[in-house]
Amino acid sequence: MEPDSGAVKTARGSVELVAQGIANIFLGLIFFIFLARMISKDEMGVYAALTMSYSLFQIIGSLGLNVAAARFVPKFLAEGNRRDASAVARSLIEISVASGIALTFIFYISAPLLSFGLTKSLEHLEIFQVCSLVVLAVVPMIVLDGLLQGVQEFGRLAIVRILGQILKIAVSFPLLLVGHGLYAVVAGWIALGIGASLLSFFLLRRHVSFRVNGYRYSPVLKFSLPMLGSSLVTFASGWVDMFLAMLYASLPEVGAYNVTIMASTLLTGGILQSINSTLLPAMSQSYGAGGLATVENALYKSSRYMALVYSPAAIGLASVATPAVYLMAGEVYQEAVLPLAILAVGSLAFGFFTPLSAALATAGETVRVFRITLIAVVVDVLASILLIPNLSIVGAALGRALLFSTSFVYGLFEIKRVLKTRFDVEAAWKAILASIVMTFPVVAIQLWKASVLLIPVYLAVGAGVYAITLKILRLVDSTDILIAERILPKSLSFIMKPLRKLFA
Repeated sequence: MEPDSGAVKTARGSVELVAQGIANIFLGLIFFIFLARMISKDEMGVYAALTMSYSLFQIIGSLGLNVAAARFVPKFLAEGNRRDASAVARSLIEISVASGIALTFIFYISAPLLSFGLTKSLEHLEIFQVCSLVVLAVVPMIVLDGLLQGVQEFGRLAIVRILGQILKIAVSFPLLLVGHGLYAVVAGWIALGIGASLLSFFLLRRHVSFRVNGYRYSPVLKFSLPMLGSSLVTFASGWVDMFLAMLYASLPEVGAYNVTIMASTLLTGGILQSINSTLLPAMSQSYGAGGLATVENALYKSSRYMALVYSPAAIGLASVATPAVYLMAGEVYQEAVLPLAILAVGSLAFGFFTPLSAALATAGETVRVFRITLIAVVVDVLASILLIPNLSIVGAALGRALLFSTSFVYGLFEIKRVLKTRFDVEAAWKAILASIVMTFPVVAIQLWKASVLLIPVYLAVGAGVYAITLKILRLVDSTDILIAERILPKSLSFIMKPLRKLFA
């Protein structure tokens, strides 16, 4: 059966953004390793405070407009209405610039409170004031990123994100070498925002015109503001278990949990966030062309490929948690292994929630997305308060895993009120079963010989066992093979020959 061209484009975009996400995480990790050796421990604490502060302000400043961009623009383009797509794009940029200016001013006047509240001193007031400029640079970048998703320029979006990361490092690293400390880091953040914004704006001109009059603000903000609430709750969820670990666990344990979180971002940041970047605009385009029925069909297809791709990634990371932690931070952080395994397996539920969230946003049900996220965060907070005092960072990991599970379970409840939910249940249980089978030889090899140098061997063995198990379970069909052939770059086409023979 010939695969749907839209599905191929979406899948190819996911592959490109996943590769970009992994590359960005890798570049960020390398930079962090150097940064930790060039600043003092006190400055590292200030660095964390700056990161949390500007991240919160940029989320507020973006007003959820990046999600609106990924929904309105592809919908209008699918309807053949380029004028309204252009008008929405212009309005989104106007709002983001105005919001960025306002939040930069608020950040600046709040700098004394932030410095004293987060670092217990006004000694670092000046760096907080300078950091306020990051908000002005980054807020428009976030919205322009959403617009590139909306016009489905996934390959170019991946390039923009990587170039932005490279520019940030290129600006920060020399300044670090000559002793500018955290000012070098802030300069890199500003360079990232400005550079990525300019490049994104240039690429968008191929699809929309910024000379038309802007679209009405009210329908855009009506859609985006609930997503802002959801983003804020999500931001809180990313910090709450770490914050509670700081209250109840020892400082070394908190450091180990930070390693756990960093390692788990390979899944939640590198894969899920990238896949979500392509699902929302693709579903919105389908919605504009065929209504809710096409969204239901897209949800079914995306659940299948989420199962095939994310199940082995999540369960596979859990099976190599020991060498993964050693690679990132060394043997002294081995208490991070069990929490990492818990987070990796728990994120599987969040993987299946990702297409649910995209489908709800496509249908305009952003309030439901906010409600799901809020309830999941409450569960995380309650679980962490109960578990961390006795189980330390294992309890923190269990709390976050419960957040993932609650998102999926309650998400199913909410989406049934809007759509006829169709999940590829067969693909889900077979992919999970194949992933579990995959772990046995991987763990067995580690028991025989555990080494960071053998990680490629673990991955190769795991991938081979996973593919053979899928063959035995008869899950992969000719359409899956055709889609895989079309989304993989030509340089990796050699992979498909043995796979086509295996699944023939």
